Amino acid sequence: MVLPFAVLMGAARRKINDIINRSYLGKWLVVDLLIGLVAGLGAMVFFFYLIQLVTDTLLGGITGYYPPNPLGEP
Repeated sequence: MVLPFAVLMGAARRKINDIINRSYLGKWLVVDLLIGLVAGLGAMVFFFYLIQLVTDTLLGGITGYYPPNPLGEP
């Protein structure tokens, strides 16, 4: 006699094995890495230009103070 719980556990185990298939996991891992890289690089560039904009607008435009650039930068 097969217990209903054992049948459910067998079905759940097969479903988990199907989800963690190497081709399925590999495909989504590559997609996730690409999305993360693009989002991270975009956020860094956006943050850099936003800092420049706020510095020029608030400090330079409103108060007239232009902070010195680090040595070696124009």
